[in-house]
Amino acid sequence: MKTAYIIAIIVAIILVLIGGFFLSQNKSTSSQTPNQIPDLSQNTFSSCQASARATPFGQGGTYIVRIIGLENELCHWQFSLEMPQVNQTNDCFYPIEQMSDKASQHLFGMDKTGTECLSDTCKQQESLQAQYCKQI
Repeated sequence: MKTAYIIAIIVAIILVLIGGFFLSQNKSTSSQTPNQIPDLSQNTFSSCQASARATPFGQGGTYIVRIIGLENELCHWQFSLEMPQVNQTNDCFYPIEQMSDKASQHLFGMDKTGTECLSDTCKQQESLQAQYCKQI
């Protein structure tokens, strides 16, 4: 009788260990994303390849640019500002030929002085955004 009791305890311990092993395996693989989106670069931007980049902005905010990909021969992409009290996303559908160095530089403010658009290139990019983007 005592032997059966000891065997039952040993079997229960083995089952708990096996169950714990499988649960830990599932947790470690479920936290990994097999299709991670690559970091946004000039190449992925201009070729409209799925990518993203998040940049800290202001006090606790994040500026995010996401390239979703080609849809109906247009490049679908978004830029958003996520802050504690403000979330604003713009959804854009650009002709692929407009996905240029100038457009990506404009997204990250490289063609501005402060918040002002002084150059013709900057004004052209603002015009493209007004034409092809809408706030969602």
